[in-house]
Amino acid sequence: FQDKMIQQNRDKPEVTIDEVKALPPSTQEWELAMGTAGWVAEQETPQLSYVYLIADASSGQILSFKLVGERLQSSELEQLIYQAMVYPSSDVAGEQKKRPKISRIHDMDLVDMLGSLKTLGIQVVFAPTPLTDQILKQMQQEVFEDRDAYFSQYDKKDIRQFFATTKSFYALKPW
Repeated sequence: FQDKMIQQNRDKPEVTIDEVKALPPSTQEWELAMGTAGWVAEQETPQLSYVYLIADASSGQILSFKLVGERLQSSELEQLIYQAMVYPSSDVAGEQKKRPKISRIHDMDLVDMLGSLKTLGIQVVFAPTPLTDQILKQMQQEVFEDRDAYFSQYDKKDIRQFFATTKSFYALKPW
């Protein structure tokens, strides 16, 4: 599932602000969440990767998904939202593409980064994101299960404690 989503999002062309403005407004509410995806060791030093996820709050459809090695900048995050409007990942055949009315985000840093969406009639609010939180939790569980072969040499209790500690550390944002 995750590999398919990653490939779909790699192939999306850049969306212009004019393309977004041309879309009719809607009453859709979206959720946007960012979470840690795990450590990637493409080079000698492992690097923490992040996942960004956008979903339609009423249908539960995943509209966009991006796995990155560094946190997105404001313009990159806006582009991810634009792509979700014009090229949603989920099959929404027959549905007209629209601008959402509200994007709920449970991360104040991300809310602050997206203030410019107001000019498009998109309200960005700090609010709970139960749908995207659950999807991210499932994705992290899949990654954990895929890593079983690697982690089999360690006690599962220690591994769970390690990931819980890591999650708490990154939630504190000590940087």
